[in-house]
Amino acid sequence: MKITNIRCNKTNKKLTFSELKTVAEFLECKLGELGYITQSSVKNSSRIDLGLHMRSFKIDVNMLGYNAQYNPYMNYKAGYKKTSTPTWSQRVCYNNTINDILDRYNIKANIKSGDYTIRKGFESYNEVYWENQKPSWQYRQELRGHIICKLP
Repeated sequence: MKITNIRCNKTNKKLTFSELKTVAEFLECKLGELGYITQSSVKNSSRIDLGLHMRSFKIDVNMLGYNAQYNPYMNYKAGYKKTSTPTWSQRVCYNNTINDILDRYNIKANIKSGDYTIRKGFESYNEVYWENQKPSWQYRQELRGHIICKLP
């Protein structure tokens, strides 16, 4: 996830490196409290990256439990695979948390996560908007059974 063009609303100026570092650490901490494991890094004077290798985040299975990934083409002993990959609703919660924090502290930014636009300036996008941005390959995977759901 790339958070770019970060500005303070009051002055419309770029944040300092230490302010960016504080924002990045705060986001990482708050997301961690909700059970989302991610890492933050300040890339330049107006960009923060949130993410792990090849993904934005994973869930803390000790806090939230495992999710199940069903695949009719694989012969899993239990019929599913335990995974720390987030569900769609967990992704929505993750994105909403980031938007809420930036709204609360009056920070203007653009956020992209893969094919999805999470925020533009002060406009926070929501689940309905993201559903419309879903790429065709993701729909095909869902139709083939690669749906992830919360284990009971």
